[in-house]
Amino acid sequence: MTISAFDPIDTATVIGLRLLGLGLMATNPTAARFNEAQRMIAEKQLAVLEGLFAMQLEWARLLVTPLWFWPQPAAFAEALGRAGTGPAARRLAANARRLKARRSI
Repeated sequence: MTISAFDPIDTATVIGLRLLGLGLMATNPTAARFNEAQRMIAEKQLAVLEGLFAMQLEWARLLVTPLWFWPQPAAFAEALGRAGTGPAARRLAANARRLKARRSI
């Protein structure tokens, strides 16, 4: 039973390139590096809010479903987990593609 759809290669790529960029920003700050740091912070906040909203929608779907059609608790917990981590996983994949395509850090 897997809850998140995070790709480990994309995760390592984004973490590595962003840490390198933050390290370079500390020694040689540029506007592009500053913008990337701000983008990092804003994306995380938006992903958390989107995940919370998606989890609320899962609960709403459950509550309007007749009791005899409710899923098993484990299946519902997995659906909640996927709803909550989905926005972050999509952003992670998009960031990995974007960061790998850049020519400079």
